[in-house]
Amino acid sequence: MHVPTLHMSSLEDRRSAADGQLGSVSPRPVRKQAKSSFDDSLDVGDRTAAGRRSSRSPSQPMLSLLEHSELRTHRRSAAEKPALSSSSAHVQCKGVFHEGLPQWSAGGVDAPPFRSNPTKSITSVTMSELGSHIAVGDRMGRVWVAERQQQELEMNKNSVDDDAEHSFQFWVGKRCYAPVIDPLNSVEVPAAVHRMTFLPQLGNTLHLLTTNEKVPKLYKAMDVRQTPKAPNAVSSIGSKVIGPLTSPQKVNTVAMKQVHHYAMDHEYTIHTVCAADAATFYTADDLCVRQWCVDYPQSSVEVFAMRKPSADGGDVKELLRSAAVFPWEPSLCFMATTAGCVRVVDTRESMRWSDREALSFCVRPREVSDGPFMELTNAFSSCSLSPCGRYLCAKDFMSVPVWDIRRSGDASSLVRRVELHPELRPRFDVLYHSDLLMEKYDVHFLTSDVIVTGSFDNVLCAVHLSRLGDPVDTDSVPQPTDLISGVTKYRLPSGPLPESTSAALLEPRPFFFTIEYQFSIEHRSNDSFAALHLNTHTHSLTTKEHESICISIVVALKMYSGSKNRGRGRSSTPQRAVAAVEAPVAAVAVEAPVYKFTPERDQWDGHYEFGGWMGCIGMIIFSHFIMYYFWACIEFFNGEVVYPGHAQWIAVGGLEGLLAKMWEHSAPTIPTFGGYALFIFLQYILAVILPGPVTHGLPLPSENGRKLPYKCNAIYTWYALLLVLAGLHYTEVFPLWSLRENFGRYMTAAVLWGDIVSVVCYIVGLKRKIRMSGNLIYDFFMGSALNYRLPGDIDLKMFAEIRNSWMLLFFLTCSCAAKMYKDTGSINGNMIFMITAHLLYVNACQKGEECIPTTWDIYYEKFGWMLIYWNFAGVPFLYCFQSLFIQTVTPTAQFSTPVLVAMFAVLFPAYYIWDNVNSQKNRFRMKRQGVSDSIIKRRTFPQLPWGYIENPRTLKSERGELFVDGWYRFGRKIHYTVDMIMSFLWGLSCASLSFIPFFYFIFFVSHLAHRQQRDDERCRAKYGKLWEEYVELVPYKFIPGVY
Repeated sequence: MHVPTLHMSSLEDRRSAADGQLGSVSPRPVRKQAKSSFDDSLDVGDRTAAGRRSSRSPSQPMLSLLEHSELRTHRRSAAEKPALSSSSAHVQCKGVFHEGLPQWSAGGVDAPPFRSNPTKSITSVTMSELGSHIAVGDRMGRVWVAERQQQELEMNKNSVDDDAEHSFQFWVGKRCYAPVIDPLNSVEVPAAVHRMTFLPQLGNTLHLLTTNEKVPKLYKAMDVRQTPKAPNAVSSIGSKVIGPLTSPQKVNTVAMKQVHHYAMDHEYTIHTVCAADAATFYTADDLCVRQWCVDYPQSSVEVFAMRKPSADGGDVKELLRSAAVFPWEPSLCFMATTAGCVRVVDTRESMRWSDREALSFCVRPREVSDGPFMELTNAFSSCSLSPCGRYLCAKDFMSVPVWDIRRSGDASSLVRRVELHPELRPRFDVLYHSDLLMEKYDVHFLTSDVIVTGSFDNVLCAVHLSRLGDPVDTDSVPQPTDLISGVTKYRLPSGPLPESTSAALLEPRPFFFTIEYQFSIEHRSNDSFAALHLNTHTHSLTTKEHESICISIVVALKMYSGSKNRGRGRSSTPQRAVAAVEAPVAAVAVEAPVYKFTPERDQWDGHYEFGGWMGCIGMIIFSHFIMYYFWACIEFFNGEVVYPGHAQWIAVGGLEGLLAKMWEHSAPTIPTFGGYALFIFLQYILAVILPGPVTHGLPLPSENGRKLPYKCNAIYTWYALLLVLAGLHYTEVFPLWSLRENFGRYMTAAVLWGDIVSVVCYIVGLKRKIRMSGNLIYDFFMGSALNYRLPGDIDLKMFAEIRNSWMLLFFLTCSCAAKMYKDTGSINGNMIFMITAHLLYVNACQKGEECIPTTWDIYYEKFGWMLIYWNFAGVPFLYCFQSLFIQTVTPTAQFSTPVLVAMFAVLFPAYYIWDNVNSQKNRFRMKRQGVSDSIIKRRTFPQLPWGYIENPRTLKSERGELFVDGWYRFGRKIHYTVDMIMSFLWGLSCASLSFIPFFYFIFFVSHLAHRQQRDDERCRAKYGKLWEEYVELVPYKFIPGVY
């Protein structure tokens, strides 16, 4: 078989190159690029309207690979194409990134070797999801991005032209890495770019993840308008003409800027980086996988230890060689190991091999045929999932095993084991001593029937499963003749074994997968792929030889199907078909699940809550009325509950007089309306910029099982706001008592903002609506969507529930205390009790923010008027009426010291139990969801004893798992009980028999009783008999031994 060898000649050779080197086709002239020296500060590629111009002389050394070259596809006519074997692949050659303009030669296998400088060779290549950009990294820590012409992308969407020329032009470049010292191991980390991958593109901005051996980084590349750098005018001083030092006009450029520099958390060399989605990515070394949140660079959010100690407690015998999260199974992590196994674990449950959730797809070691080299030849280096989502393949040194994942990893799941190089077994000792037996190769499903993989001696193999006979899984040595019909081999250019290869597809497909090994395949379409060959052979240079650095070679094998018409109405040639099948291995095709919005998985059950739409209207009206009514009773009637006919009602002039008085003291003003908005905006800014660990919520059915990330920095926002408010009060720029003096106006501002946000969220949420009943009022009350994300990936629902409502409650209580001190010169013990009670409650919400994403409100409740209004207005203003009552009605009334001591003696144990019960429950959920111990045991003040139980007692069934340890051994809703006790103490602190201070207690009891009933019904429906067992085991709800 004649296979063309590709060669890139030097500049001198190019000048004298004969046309015969490329058959009868000379290379097309290459468009000159912009003049730009690639140094440490290079981060902009110029794209002015006038095009790229170069003043570089032909003999001047080139400092950039991509600046002065473009990627082109040279295709020849059918008569000029080299003759291939019966497998007939269309081999196309493309020049890529040469220090000197590219020139190709096609010849036999005896073509002269490549000359290259290993310090400047490429180490990583990747392609964007849509096939529009290629990123290239080298040993010097530099990254280039090349852009494909937009018109070509548009043409490819409609047709496939075999004679078309595809070009990638230099877009932007930057030096991303320099050698650094690893503080963990006290060794130098080279600058070489080890791995790269593009994040899923959500807009016009490209986000590129890069990593060297230890440090991942995130860069963004985008079009900007920028003022050009000033020319050097020093040499022109004294002359008649001197140009301007700055240009008054801006030009179109491309900027590549670092977004995040991630922590150096890996102990060993990173060999995998893969993006799960636009917000999460994974990195892996030999012993662990780390999950990162894109917007949290301080540390990885999850650390999944891959260690599996040997039985005798010695060294680890199974190492991780690759990890991948496939787009159509975003919650599953596939890990190829040196033990000849592919471990598949659910990241929502666990990432440890010993857990029951982990599945293993293994092959039987070839003990007889491979002998003492069995551990090396059976070690997997990569794995891949088929497009139909049913089949899994892996790659060891000698074979490609294929499993049916529907058989759950049992012995029958192995359906094929294809031997690639049986002729190498007699040479294992030679390969071992030359270290070639340790080489790693990537594997990928091209279609559900075709697997492509790299292999020994620069051979790219295409495995056609439909052409194979019976499954191969024996310890005997298969004969080469048994495999000829199923494996097609393509030899890449001659020379030493490549250090790394990558795949790049020319046609887009809506997923992206890259692992850079000897041969790495990126799948972009059902019928095409490409393999990138990186030559690092060092050629001894003499002073007379011109240094020519051959950086990379791309060999693309185009697949054609004889049953399809392609291009401009032309039928493909059957003789050139490498694979003409699209069916899976078996006749049953399984639709590949992909990440998408799945509202059909979270449907309304037909049950109306809160009395249906009439109950919702009543609650909306009542919620507005009760706040203003109680405020008016405290503000104007000394805390008495007034009604028509009451003496004070008559004295104020009845309803008309009361409304006029209320309008005078509660009409919103620009300062109060804007001040409330400024307070919310300040919290939002702090939420975005302050650091904090990132945890994930429960899998959302409406998001196809996706777990949303939540940055938990509320405790730092809380501390920051305390300092800000203290500074504003001390300097009297904004004294705290001004909140109390304008209480009614701020309350009206909060009510208005709550109603406005409710309307906006309902309208916006219609684009992602779930569980809609069809009744406008009921759906508005409950909400139209589940989650709303603000810029910076801030979840609006958790922001409102944790930050805005409770922080504002404490500041309102402090404002009442400040007003009391201003009026009377002191603060009584009852007010001190309220400050303490609210401080404990609010601080607990902030310090335990990481527990909130797994709660019912965040996981299930839609963000409608009910949650929005009460978090924006109801909670902060209605819940602080006890403080308002003490300051306004009973400023001189104070309990005796023994009574206050008794109240504190009840408050502190109640708070301890409330904090502990919630902590035990939510940390159990977090542990079950695979949240790292660093977040579960987060040290925020105060962390109370017994807040987390290691190895708790649980009840399990096929429907789920219930926590029956800790406080939950004594009662199912003990935290509700102590919550009600604390609310009763709040009302008692007012030292009054008025109904108003105790309204919160009465309202809270009814609210928790209704929630308890909802929880019981939901758990009974979800867990069935398991819930009945729990109720029988723990029969008491609120008070152990009583009820």
